[in-house]
Amino acid sequence: MQGTSQTDLVTATQELLRERPVTLTFAKIAEDTGTAERFVASLARNESTDYAARKVQRVYEYLAKKPLLAG
Repeated sequence: MQGTSQTDLVTATQELLRERPVTLTFAKIAEDTGTAERFVASLARNESTDYAARKVQRVYEYLAKKPLLAG
């Protein structure tokens, strides 16, 4: 995904959030990624268009289980 725009990163992360196991809660994702639970929930529900790219990247990498820009 090298060269991915923020919008594409948001969309990819939202897809991972939709596909996550039901046992993986927003609270657990937030705890493990150092983000707020309300941020994760807002991202999952597409309630904002102003996401901080670094926070989205942390959630994406956690759910994808790989670095975004793996070489």
